[in-house]
Amino acid sequence: MAQQRGSSPKRRVEQYKHKDKERLNNPPAGLVTPETDPDAGQKKTYAYDPHLDPQLVWAGKAEHTSFEVPTVSLHVHERIDPSTIIEAVLKRNGEQYQPSLFETPEENPPIRQAVEFYKHAHGWSNRLVAGDSLLVMNSLLEKEGMAGKVQMIYIDPPYGIKYGSNFQPFVNNRDVKDGKDEDLTAEPEQIRAFRDTWELGIHSYLTYLRDRLLLARELLTESGSIFVQISDENVHHVRELMDEVFGKDNFVSVITVEKTSGFTEILIPYVTDFLVLYAKDKKTTKYNQLYSSKKIGGEGGVGYTNIESPDGRESRPLTKEEMDDPRRIPKGWRPFFLGSLASQGQSANTTVEFEFNGKNYFPGHDRHWTVSLEGLKRLAEVGRIAERGNGIAYVRYLDDYPVQPIVNVWSDTGGGGFIRERKVYVVQTAIKVLERCLLMTTDPGDLVFDPTCVRKGTGVWGSPTPALPVHGEGASLSPRLRGDHRGATSPRLLGDDSGATSPRLRGDDRGAAVIPIETIRPDDYVLGHGAQPHRVLRLIRKWYRGEMIGIRHEHSEQTLWLTADHKVLAHRRPHTLGGRLDWSAIPQPLRGRSKELRREMTPPERKLWQVLRKNQLGITFRRQHPIGPYIGDFYCREAALVVEVDGAAAHGTEEALAHDQARDAFMQSLGLKIIRIPAVDVERNLEAVWQYIGDVSSQQFSPETAEWIEAKELRKGDLVFFGAGRMPARIVEVITEFTEEEVYDLEVEGVHSFLTEVCAVHNCGSGTTAYVAEQWGRRWITCDTSRVALTLARQRLMTAMFDYYELAHLNEGVGSGFKYKTVPHVTLKSIANNPEIDGIYARMHPAVEQALAELNRALKGKPVKFKVTQGGRQGQFVDFAAPDSATLTMPSGQVVKVNGLLESEVPFEFPADWPKETRQAFESFHRARRAMREKIDEAIAQHAPQETLYDQPFVDRKKVRVTGPFTVEAVPAPAVKSIEESLTPTLSQGEREPTADASVARSGETLRQAEWRDELLKTGIRGRGRQSIRFVRLEPLAGCRWLHADGETSGNGATRAVVSFGPDHAPLEQRQVASALEEAQRLVPRPKLIIFAAFQFDPEAAKDIEETNWPGVTLLKVQMNADLLTEDLKKKRASNESFWLIGQPDVQVERITEGEHAGKVRVSVNGFDYYNTVTGNIESGGPERIAMWLLDTDYDGRSLFPRQVFFPMAGDDEGWAKLSRNLRAEIDPDLIEAYRGTVSLPFGPGEHKRIAVKIVDDRGIESLKVMNLR
Repeated sequence: MAQQRGSSPKRRVEQYKHKDKERLNNPPAGLVTPETDPDAGQKKTYAYDPHLDPQLVWAGKAEHTSFEVPTVSLHVHERIDPSTIIEAVLKRNGEQYQPSLFETPEENPPIRQAVEFYKHAHGWSNRLVAGDSLLVMNSLLEKEGMAGKVQMIYIDPPYGIKYGSNFQPFVNNRDVKDGKDEDLTAEPEQIRAFRDTWELGIHSYLTYLRDRLLLARELLTESGSIFVQISDENVHHVRELMDEVFGKDNFVSVITVEKTSGFTEILIPYVTDFLVLYAKDKKTTKYNQLYSSKKIGGEGGVGYTNIESPDGRESRPLTKEEMDDPRRIPKGWRPFFLGSLASQGQSANTTVEFEFNGKNYFPGHDRHWTVSLEGLKRLAEVGRIAERGNGIAYVRYLDDYPVQPIVNVWSDTGGGGFIRERKVYVVQTAIKVLERCLLMTTDPGDLVFDPTCVRKGTGVWGSPTPALPVHGEGASLSPRLRGDHRGATSPRLLGDDSGATSPRLRGDDRGAAVIPIETIRPDDYVLGHGAQPHRVLRLIRKWYRGEMIGIRHEHSEQTLWLTADHKVLAHRRPHTLGGRLDWSAIPQPLRGRSKELRREMTPPERKLWQVLRKNQLGITFRRQHPIGPYIGDFYCREAALVVEVDGAAAHGTEEALAHDQARDAFMQSLGLKIIRIPAVDVERNLEAVWQYIGDVSSQQFSPETAEWIEAKELRKGDLVFFGAGRMPARIVEVITEFTEEEVYDLEVEGVHSFLTEVCAVHNCGSGTTAYVAEQWGRRWITCDTSRVALTLARQRLMTAMFDYYELAHLNEGVGSGFKYKTVPHVTLKSIANNPEIDGIYARMHPAVEQALAELNRALKGKPVKFKVTQGGRQGQFVDFAAPDSATLTMPSGQVVKVNGLLESEVPFEFPADWPKETRQAFESFHRARRAMREKIDEAIAQHAPQETLYDQPFVDRKKVRVTGPFTVEAVPAPAVKSIEESLTPTLSQGEREPTADASVARSGETLRQAEWRDELLKTGIRGRGRQSIRFVRLEPLAGCRWLHADGETSGNGATRAVVSFGPDHAPLEQRQVASALEEAQRLVPRPKLIIFAAFQFDPEAAKDIEETNWPGVTLLKVQMNADLLTEDLKKKRASNESFWLIGQPDVQVERITEGEHAGKVRVSVNGFDYYNTVTGNIESGGPERIAMWLLDTDYDGRSLFPRQVFFPMAGDDEGWAKLSRNLRAEIDPDLIEAYRGTVSLPFGPGEHKRIAVKIVDDRGIESLKVMNLR
């Protein structure tokens, strides 16, 4: 079936699956109970050698010669397979659904086998783990036996000692400031991480890092490597630590990495980070050399100042323009440089004279030829020796070795050209850095582990609060325009003395005005690119060092300055398709043909031209316009639009249709829109055709069809959108300059853009290691204590799309490696020692000699003289009329005839004064020599060593790849100790009883529970409105481990209540719920209220609390204010309330009774209870607070396996948007659009007749709700 015009070729959606690898069956969260996965309190002890010398010393190190790590299970909460999620939105074309790894019987064993944790092998799936890296690594070692299984570890610890700058509190906000209460994370795991890492400054930091390095060493294979990324603040300490843990003999390198921007200190700005690289065993470590391309005039290409023509007959120096822009070098010409043929020191065999072109050359005093005389002769035979001054040199072409090894200074990792993805997490590691680390030290299938703006003065269209009309004056500040000739003042604001009025917002009475960006504050309102007001969440300021791009358009004298990678809403204007400015892309023959077609236009074409000409639609059309190898009937450059008038006869044949398809595909590849209009419509209804073309033209100028383009990619003539009315405007000037200054950005609620006075611009651990490992076919395990980072990572991985790299052996899978591109590494010695050259020369050079003899015979006796330009006869004349007896002795002693040319003396261009009848012999000579040269070049390339480009595997364009199956796991919370256990701590052998200092008090379980119990008695539990639960008494509950307080509520109908407090630095998890309920059943009298109070709830625990049906007993979830953990880190408390009652997510299930989906089910998510850490209150969060929600349409009670995943907060270029654009041929656009909302796609009830909905808010907090469909 023929492909429809304008459609993209369909590609198969594939995954890399590691079928030859396995992992043990760690517990699904839904099957975890105190019986199936008991917390036995097991710990693993690790010890250091205290006698190392020399060693770094810090406070507490001498006492920390060993440490214990609890051995915990990693609970599987989610099993995610992006191909299954995409399956729901694919177009149906009869393809058979391929079951996911997670749907196979082996992955879903019977319950009796499923609860035998860590006993059975499952297929490999990658892993995203929430939890402390120390606990995760110990679990991998002790529970799963993964010692010696990891090929590469990448650790990116916090760089400095500022708390806030290392942790991000919100999914959609990267701007965090140290010392700001609202930016302090409320995640208990993160607070614990801070205390462990920085509470005692550098001393606790060194302890934190050394413990993790020790476990990392145990995980590494013997050929494994570890990278630690660090700034110059602590790089010296990290080197010393790693020397102690890995041994100084296993140090590999410190790699200097250029950052995207610099930071200014009092003295020297610093613009680099460092990667400290160690091997497990340097003698056996795996290493793949990476390469970068040589650049003429730049790295590796400084000496390449000459070029040679494709036929080898001409060479010349590069022009300045060609040096500045190598793209100007004529096609096929080979850059080369002249290298030395001599080395220092004398040699009996090679410190001798060498004869070349009639001259004798000596290597020089105390020097010798680099190769033997035989090798020099071979180099001369293949044209690799040239005269240079008074000596000879080796001719090295750029394509002999077009790359250079990447060393330990990475200067290309900074600047706009490096970052390929928008940064989504405040401390996100750059992709290119991780790619290089991974490609250098791993192969496909190996396992990788990862523990761990605009310028000031820019005017922004601001708006009053949308709820109320606002009248009055606004402040006016002019943008700082560098004081140049473009320095016009900014537009006046509402109510000023100029009398100017502001644009209106969608026809209502709320005025908008231009506000300098640095004066904007949180809770102000600005216009998004949709011209609707949005609340500012944060003003972002940062120091920037790099290129700034200034753009000015036709409707404003203002110049907007942006960082090079800042995005602008724009339409690209075609720049090389011909027109008034540039005809370079149009073949010369078509220019004349287009004139002929204008004279021979068909009647319908002439009729349409009459209503298109002279800007009757407000835009300029050109008729019969060349576009590459084709000619378009009508072309509008501004709208990037081609209009074709199709006659039935001329365009109705199969051949014509095939030609039209090829033509349309070419034009669409240039970014043009093509509309085809039947000629009969022009004849019958010209007005409707004219209106249709006008409508399409308007759409081409519409912001709805524009794209976000980085500022550095914008060009004069491109279209941006001006003012609150989003009026199209052409860019008339683009300026680039290098700068160091403070720049600004805005975090805007509900949208990812804002309108400046010039145009619309885009506003500003995230799983980078997992993303890069997935991209390059490696297995990965990554962990993080931040649930925000894990939420971002999960979204990034689920929606990612990658090239499909060709496998080395398809039947062996990704573990067999990829097919890589290679480049030759031709060296002087590889040519001199090439075994084929002599044979080729002996076989083909006689033809060259014969052709030379024919040329001399043709020239003999002619009254012509030729001046020789090189060799021993340089500057002298060959007299073709001289007798044969006339000879000349060359400087080398060689005697030659005066009337004949030597091979090296034949000119490349035919001399104008030679007789025409000699041209044939001249051309025959060059053909013979070129044929020999080509064969010799082939032999040189064939026998040259090949360098593998590990970052350039071959891509199969018929396939596209999404992320493979992965699990989302979590470290369970540690068991909360009973009072008796807390009062009688167990001491290890030789350990002294701790003194009652502040640190022990902070870590004491009993003291914390006593503080929380007293606070609960004082404040009670706040409910909806003014409701509350108060207590007349609240006392310790002896004899119980999981219930920590016993009390009585106040008021009428006082009842007995018991309280179970969650851990201080982890979520309350389901085993504690089960154990607390078991203890409550033994209490007499039976309590009426069981209160579970925690800083965070594991989703499975929350589900169990909500689903438990105990007649006469009510179970409550109570959120504890994070201020109880962070009072010493904050300036003041956010709220006087400490305990809040929280409810369930608001999820509705609708049974569809009519239409094509009758009998199916639809789920909608309306909101959830949201703990606002800024105010300290529980609020009813609507859909706008939902970062992500996942729907398992057939929940098995073990772990969530989502078939549909939604990102309501995702912007136009986030979530599924990129994948949807790249899979236009495969994905139904209407179905994929639903993945941005809060209503599911229809689905049929599954085998278990249950669904599970998990909601993740913008702080990464998760809520799980299970509902029956029976």
